[in-house]
Amino acid sequence: LKLEVPDSAMQIYEKNETYRQQTGNLDLIVNTYNTMLETLLDVERPLLQAKLEDIDKYLQKGLKHLNWKSTPINEFVSGTMTKVNEANQILQTIKGNVQSTQAVLKSFTEPLMMDRNTTKTYSIDQFQEMFKKSCNGRYAVIEKGGVTIHEHLEGSNKVL
Repeated sequence: LKLEVPDSAMQIYEKNETYRQQTGNLDLIVNTYNTMLETLLDVERPLLQAKLEDIDKYLQKGLKHLNWKSTPINEFVSGTMTKVNEANQILQTIKGNVQSTQAVLKSFTEPLMMDRNTTKTYSIDQFQEMFKKSCNGRYAVIEKGGVTIHEHLEGSNKVL
C-alpha cells in the first residue's frame, strides 16, 4: 500500500507486545481478585480484611494516577499481582485446611461405636471387654484426628 504511518501510531504499534502482556496480567489480577471476593465467606473476611484493604488502596493508585504511558505501570501491575496472589494463597490455604478438618471430623462418625453380634447374648464381662477395646480404638482415632486438626490450625495461623 505504501502508505505513510503517523509517528504516534507507529509508537503505539511498537509497544503492542508490552500492552498485550499488561492487559493479560490485569485480566488475571481481576479474575483472581473477583473470585476471591465471590468465594470469601463472612467468617473469613475478618482474617483477610487488612490484605483486602491494602489491595484496594493499592488499586486506587492505578485507577486514579496511572495510564498506559506512565513509567511505573509495570511496577504497579507486578505489585498488584503479588498482593492479590498472596491474599489468594492465604484464602486457599484457609479453605483447604477447613475442608481437611471437616473431613477428619466426619471420619469420627463413620465407624460404629461398637460392633456387636445381635444374635448373641453377651455376659457383662464380655460386653465390658468388647466395649473397652472399642473405646480404646476410638480414642486412638480421635487422638490422631486431633493432631491432624491441630496441624491444620497451625498451618492457617502461620499464613495469617
